[in-house]
Amino acid sequence: MKSILIKFLFGVLAFHVMVISWFIFFLGDQSFISSSFWATIVGFGTYFGLQYLSNRKKLATNQLSRQDYQYIMKNLKEAQAKKKRLNKALFGVRSVDALKEIGQLNRSVSRVLKVVKKEPARFYEADHFFFYQLDSVVQLTEKYTFLASHSLKDEESKKALQETEDLIRKLTFAVEKELATILSSDFEDLSAEREIAEHSIHLQKSTIPEKVKHHD
Repeated sequence: MKSILIKFLFGVLAFHVMVISWFIFFLGDQSFISSSFWATIVGFGTYFGLQYLSNRKKLATNQLSRQDYQYIMKNLKEAQAKKKRLNKALFGVRSVDALKEIGQLNRSVSRVLKVVKKEPARFYEADHFFFYQLDSVVQLTEKYTFLASHSLKDEESKKALQETEDLIRKLTFAVEKELATILSSDFEDLSAEREIAEHSIHLQKSTIPEKVKHHD
C-alpha cells in the first residue's frame, strides 16, 4: 500500500513538472507538438528518476545490492502467491479446531511476509521459511481441505485427517518459532534501549538529592 502511494505521489509530481516544462518550451518559441514531445520526455524522466533515487535509498538502507534486492523481491512475490493459496484453502476448512489452528498459522505466515517486505535484508534470516516451511504449510492445508471436503466416514480417512491436523499444529509452532528468531534482534535492541533508559533514570534520581542539598 505504501509503495503504491509513493508511486502515485511520484506520478503527480512528474505530471506537474511536465506541465511546467510544456509552458517553458512553448513560451521559448517551440511549436505545440515539439513542446508536448519534450515536456513528455521531461515528465517521464522525472518519474523514473524519482523511482531510481527511491530504490537507491531503499538499497542503501537495507545494505543490499540490486541483484540481492531483485532476488528477494522475486521470492517474496512467489511467497505471496502461495499465501493466496493458503487463504483460499482456509475457506474450505470445516472443523472449528482446525480452523483456529490454520487461522493462527495464516497470521504467522502473514507476519513473516510483512517483516521481510518492510526490511528485505531479513529474507536471509527467514530463508528456511521461504524455501521449506511455506511450501509445507500450503501443501498440508490444501491436503487437509481436500480430505475434509469429501466427508469420508471410514476410519482410515479419519486417521488421515487427524494426522494432517497434528502436522499442521506442529508446523504452526515451527513457523512461530521462525518468526521469533527473525524478531529476536528487535527484542535485543529493545532490551538494550530499556536498560539505557533505566540507567539514565537512575542517574537522574541520584543527582536530584545532591542538587537539593547543594541548594540548601
